[in-house]
Amino acid sequence: TMYGSVTDVQYDAGKWNPTQLVDKYVTKLEDYFLKQGYILVVLGFLLGRALILSQLAPFSLPFFAAVYMMRRERSPLVMVASIGGALTISWSAGLSLFASCALFLLLYKLRQPSVENQFKVVGVYVLIAMGVAGATERYLKYMKFEIYDAMMIGVEAGLALILTMIFIQCISLIAMKKSPQGLRTEEVISLIIMLASVMTGTIGWSIYHISLDHTLSRYLVLLFAVSGGASIGSTVGVVTGLIFSLANLSNLFQMSLLAFSGLLGGLLKEGKKIGASLGLITCGAFAFLTAGAEKLVEFKISNFNPIMGDIVFRLDLLSSIFACIISVVGILILIYSNGYLKHYVEKKSLNSHLICLTTLLA
Repeated sequence: TMYGSVTDVQYDAGKWNPTQLVDKYVTKLEDYFLKQGYILVVLGFLLGRALILSQLAPFSLPFFAAVYMMRRERSPLVMVASIGGALTISWSAGLSLFASCALFLLLYKLRQPSVENQFKVVGVYVLIAMGVAGATERYLKYMKFEIYDAMMIGVEAGLALILTMIFIQCISLIAMKKSPQGLRTEEVISLIIMLASVMTGTIGWSIYHISLDHTLSRYLVLLFAVSGGASIGSTVGVVTGLIFSLANLSNLFQMSLLAFSGLLGGLLKEGKKIGASLGLITCGAFAFLTAGAEKLVEFKISNFNPIMGDIVFRLDLLSSIFACIISVVGILILIYSNGYLKHYVEKKSLNSHLICLTTLLA
């Protein structure tokens, strides 16, 4: 025949493998943002928006100084992005950040530090630039300078000095060409502080009435709880909640909630992502129940029988707390008892044990 059979056509499925296609684009994004350092531009914009107590902004200049020391080729873009983020707050914040960056560069060019003491000297330059720019901004804005202004500027400049050392350590972890094999404890804490500071730049953003900063903070806690366990998860929760509460005092309760979520998620990390997620959901439900009204749920079965009459089921605040505690303890028992009983039952199935224990807890 002139035309071959359709079944003779050879189709190479490997060329259209969606998994390989996704991995290819993920590799390109990783090379573009992490290895080439363009993630620093995004972080600079968010840190330009980050505030403490709605008036202190000690994040942008230390981050610019750290980028200038570690990835100098990306420092102009980071400076522009940070100023752009500060301008979304107010024009005076943007001008003050531009002046502090210019003063830092001037100090660095006038007396370039030696290799041995460059990081310490850069921190001092950030302290001086932040203090001078902040004092000038307050005087030009209010035409007076009081003791309270001096104290606030001192606190802001001191925080900038400390954050400079932290950000220098973090940039070597997230935007260098060679990925680190392992992280020390101080590196983990520094990375947590920087990521929590970045997330404060998303305060006020929401997608379909879902707060973006709360969503990112819980994802961060889950990520570290799964990878590092209960100790790292609770540490991430405490640090993230502390920085969020400094940014906005109404988020003070987030510290205990995130810390408990990280602790419980780390304890349930044997269940992988699902176990850690259940820990976070349990903590969220606990916070919702404790913040609710006295009578949360109530429904009634009328005319159940002529002897008992109506049956009323009611869930108040106290009973909801105990139900939540029993549920958490029950989940832990289900997870850990499975591993303990395997040594005694050997190859037999434990499904009947799990079903009976779940029924008892319910």
